[in-house]
Amino acid sequence: MRRHRPDLLLVLANNEAARWDAVKERAHGHLALFDVVASSWRVGQVKPTPAFFAAVARHCGRPLDDAVMVDDNPEVIAAARQQGLGVLLADTPAALAAGVAGLLRAGAGME
Repeated sequence: MRRHRPDLLLVLANNEAARWDAVKERAHGHLALFDVVASSWRVGQVKPTPAFFAAVARHCGRPLDDAVMVDDNPEVIAAARQQGLGVLLADTPAALAAGVAGLLRAGAGME
């Protein structure tokens, strides 16, 4: 994403506790891939509640009007859609790769 669209704000929105964010960061070093880390423990809400999406927007400092929620959970995808976000169900690595490639081609939800 960063290589093809460096203008995008990449946000990690997860239901992690602080300890698990730290464990995963030590193992994978993934947090630096994101501009904003909006884990549940940081925003004070859990997905897929409307309060979570509002808290993520506050944490980002901007509305989620043009956001695309990528998740492997259909319930989170449904809730994100209800909040007006673009969505991508990525329940397998192949679905993630294909879906992101499609979003990049279309520019959907990313302007």
